[in-house]
Amino acid sequence: MVAPGGGGGGGGGGPARWPSEEELDIVRKKVVEISGRDEREVRVAACPYRICPLGAHIDHQGGIVTAMTINYGVILGFVPSNDSEVLLRSGQFEGVIRFRVDDLQKPIDNPENINWESYARGAVYALQNSGYDLRKGIIGYISGVKGLDSSGLSSSAAVGIAYLLALENVNDLVVSSVDNIQLDKSIENKYLGLENGILDPSAILLSRYGYLTFMDCKTASPSYVYFSELSKSQQPQGHLPFKILLAFSGLQHNLPKKRGYNTRVFECKEAARALLHASGCEEASNILRNVDSVVYEAQKCVLEENLSRRAEHYFSEMKRVAKGRDAWARGNLQELGQLISASGRSSILNYECVEIYNETLCSEMRKLSLEMISQGTLNHISVEPTLHDQIIMAQLHDEGVKIIKQKLSLGEEKYKCFRQDHKGVLWFESRIVVPKNHELRKQILDEAHLSKFSIHPGGNKMYQDLRQNFWWTRMKREIAKYVSECDTCQRVKASHLKVAGTLQPLPIPSWKWEDISMDFIVGLPSTAQKHDSIWVIVDRLTKMAYFFLVHTTYTAKKYAEIYLDRIVCLYGVPKTIISDRGT
Repeated sequence: MVAPGGGGGGGGGGPARWPSEEELDIVRKKVVEISGRDEREVRVAACPYRICPLGAHIDHQGGIVTAMTINYGVILGFVPSNDSEVLLRSGQFEGVIRFRVDDLQKPIDNPENINWESYARGAVYALQNSGYDLRKGIIGYISGVKGLDSSGLSSSAAVGIAYLLALENVNDLVVSSVDNIQLDKSIENKYLGLENGILDPSAILLSRYGYLTFMDCKTASPSYVYFSELSKSQQPQGHLPFKILLAFSGLQHNLPKKRGYNTRVFECKEAARALLHASGCEEASNILRNVDSVVYEAQKCVLEENLSRRAEHYFSEMKRVAKGRDAWARGNLQELGQLISASGRSSILNYECVEIYNETLCSEMRKLSLEMISQGTLNHISVEPTLHDQIIMAQLHDEGVKIIKQKLSLGEEKYKCFRQDHKGVLWFESRIVVPKNHELRKQILDEAHLSKFSIHPGGNKMYQDLRQNFWWTRMKREIAKYVSECDTCQRVKASHLKVAGTLQPLPIPSWKWEDISMDFIVGLPSTAQKHDSIWVIVDRLTKMAYFFLVHTTYTAKKYAEIYLDRIVCLYGVPKTIISDRGT
């Protein structure tokens, strides 16, 4: 993340590199202007902002959270000062910071005194408290993305880490990412007085391009899951089959200045203390991660309302993280989106992290001709790819589709019914080709059979409807199987067959070979004489049986000849012959 003047660092390589050369040039020129040094001496610390799809507000309780960095963030250009002085300017804030790294930094008592200077002093405080020897300061210029500070993307953590990296660099300190996570936590917890966890610095320092980071905040151990592990090897280098939409509400929060955040953290710990006490595990530290989910379900009745809601958010969010990991690995964005929506609702209703009625938000909404009312039901909007878009995306990674396209490009006669449009989408005549993707096909079948507009059609009707727009191999067979397994259809729909009678036992025969039964054993490997089936004839009285090698293509006349030659000549003509419908 720290690079010399010739290039930039940042959170992983992708198609949209960050920071860009243009952004780096601006920062380097500012540092040259402030310090009077040569541009080649300028060093850069680039720290990206982060998003947290799942696991919101549970890191301080030792929970498992998800995180991913984005291609926006904080850039700190700097050069070593000639002594212990720190001199800083900002692209977003007025004024100049001046202090010395050998001055003893003390925690801030009043949150109202926190400003952009506090994070630089906090970095010095964290390093001093951890025993690091600081002799040199920095001269630098720090810049973030205009409008995104205090917007929920952990810009404060990015700023804190940038200062840590710069100070470590000029003082020749070798500090691991794990230790820097704890140093940034010290800035927030001890210097600024904010009781947050390690989600933010972990995301900034440990994220990998293309992966969703899962951070166990109790053990401080990360794990990484690629988007759709099943198709990982098929992804083009540097390209991902999704994009992240970043929507800014217009609300900005400076958490260290808001007492409500620490209050909710305290309530989470109080909930943990009450649950541990009720279960007889008082020796464990008071975080909800130390409470077993079974204990929570059994003892949650002891919690007062506020504590109950905090605990409910924690335990429900842990379940969503586990489900989200599986959905992400399968590439199921729809399921992941539903989990993220549920997480947002829980944050509002159980963790109370958003003021529902806010003048700033109302002002932003009025610009869009929308209105927020002070009382009512809070709903949410989920933006998901259409079914058509999902099919196109799935085609990109399906081997069968790739083979058909290759054959089509070679002009093979067998594939003349297929065609590609100008976007490379594969069609069978006028129907889009649905790849061999179980989740996608099931979604299509569910839409055609279970939606409010379809009313459980039968197999033939459903096939005729779907074949107008979709095509895949053995489509009719899959539809028939799907309909036959529909529980509602089996329970409700009336049978059009004649009502079957009750089972009746067969009478015991009075003499041998007067009453016989017969059946076939089919699907066997062919013999040298081309026989592939066995005809079984059994006397119902003695259970004596004959087995004749036959072929499935034999006619009724051929079977009659065999029966006359082998059975009638020995035992005469039977009175009854019993067989099943197949025979």
